[in-house]
Amino acid sequence: MTQEGLVDAFLSENFIPQDITAWWGKEATVTGTMHHKPGKRFSIEIERIFEKEPGDEFFSKRPKHESLEEQINRQISEGKELNPLKSIVGTWPGEETDEEFDALLKSLD
Repeated sequence: MTQEGLVDAFLSENFIPQDITAWWGKEATVTGTMHHKPGKRFSIEIERIFEKEPGDEFFSKRPKHESLEEQINRQISEGKELNPLKSIVGTWPGEETDEEFDALLKSLD
């Protein structure tokens, strides 16, 4: 359980299941390997459990992951164009100087 909710987890092969019973109902820090597949839930392979220490709250946040498709959809909904280069296609070369053209390219970011 994190501050943001439940996290799927499982014990690694080297972890003795009886060792976890001492931690039921207590705050502890868990370390392990995160297994993530894009667009799906992630899980943590628990490799170690130890007493909570100051500063461990930072790691209680669920990592946020976006697939490439999710990232593109978010950026488009925020107003970013799908292909910003289309705004200059067919308009160059024009009368602009090299410096003006460089400034135009930088403005596309």
